[in-house]
Amino acid sequence: MAYRRILVPFSGSDRDAGMLSTSFSVAKKFDAFCQVLFIRPEPYQVLPYLGGGSPGMVIPEVIDSMNQAAENACVAIRTAMTQAARDNDIEVIESAPPAGRATARFDQIDGDAGDIAARSSWLSDLALFVGGAESSLGLSRALVEVLLSAGRPVLILPRADYAGSVGRNVTLAWDGSAEASNAAKGALPFMKQAESVKVLSAQEHLSEKGVKSDVTNVLAEYLGLHSIKPATSFVDPEGKPIGEAILKQATTEGSDLLVMGAYGHSRVREMILGGVTQYILDHATIPVLMAH
Repeated sequence: MAYRRILVPFSGSDRDAGMLSTSFSVAKKFDAFCQVLFIRPEPYQVLPYLGGGSPGMVIPEVIDSMNQAAENACVAIRTAMTQAARDNDIEVIESAPPAGRATARFDQIDGDAGDIAARSSWLSDLALFVGGAESSLGLSRALVEVLLSAGRPVLILPRADYAGSVGRNVTLAWDGSAEASNAAKGALPFMKQAESVKVLSAQEHLSEKGVKSDVTNVLAEYLGLHSIKPATSFVDPEGKPIGEAILKQATTEGSDLLVMGAYGHSRVREMILGGVTQYILDHATIPVLMAH
């Protein structure tokens, strides 16, 4: 597996445009095509929130204001993309991307951010988002849809202006689950190029029961078949949230990419993330690659 097509969605706002520089550095790392996708919200999507008592004459003014804000954001993202491409020596194209070299293209689609991001990710190898408190409401939903509905791996930056390295030292959080297995497979391109790869397993009562190393044996065998030789470490949460223990251990060990499974389920289009997943999204200070 290789990253050949990377999706970077924006939803009606340019607040996360600073992430383009890191997005392009990742694309260049893998000679990948980067699709910068501006999802322009339809005005009708927010009209119900105006309330039944809103005067009819207000609606056109609101729509005009929304359209102008979206147009301003679109221009701002195009400008940021041009600058980021120049800074990272990425060719900006207008047509079909060529294979074997890093390129970027700006596309625009009108509609619902979650639905469009999920559909656009179906034939993407990786999607990039900004997590934590900086993520806009539209993109937060899009992130969850891409993870849980589309089932694509996502790379989540801790903030829009993150300028550190990505994937030089990788920590893979491992519990033997299907989600963690999918994350491991989704992160193979990063791990193959990494200077170091560490498999981290959270186990309670380590001092009393000892290490259960068998949980990592199959993973080590699988990674070995891909010419990846990971180190293995264990952490005892000691009563703290598992997400907190994993994140602390990864950052303490100098990792610049945490790989983990995303846990959650859906209830009639309402996507809900599990506690560990949400904790990592809210508190990570390093990039995180997740897959469901």
